[in-house]
Amino acid sequence: MTRLFYLLGFAVAGTLWGMPAGAQSLSSGDYEQCSVYSPDGEYVGLSTECLERKRARIRHYQDIGSGNPSYSARPAIPAGQRFRPIPPIQSCPLWANAGQGYPSTVSTGPHGQFFTYFGTFDSMVNGRRCKAEIHFTPRYN
Repeated sequence: MTRLFYLLGFAVAGTLWGMPAGAQSLSSGDYEQCSVYSPDGEYVGLSTECLERKRARIRHYQDIGSGNPSYSARPAIPAGQRFRPIPPIQSCPLWANAGQGYPSTVSTGPHGQFFTYFGTFDSMVNGRRCKAEIHFTPRYN
């Protein structure tokens, strides 16, 4: 009986010693998501890769919540590249819908796909952003 007690104690100590230091508890839903079944529908076991990904996600969120100053969720950006100047938006030319601009533009990507952007543009295809201006034309009498 004492041998069984010692074996049980060593087994519990071994599992606790192998666990990481943080509180990384997986729920029963996590285990259900990581369970693997055969094509016949029989339970085969747990995917260790899936469980490790879930534990890594828990560690990641614990590091963020701990307020650890050495951990930063955002990568460090050099001082000269922090702010890109926003180019000024020009007025829409008269030939672009009488100065009002077009409500959208279509541009092509590198592999031939089309992208639609909404806003005010100076052309209906591959247009540049512009701001609508009211252009008064004098009446000819």
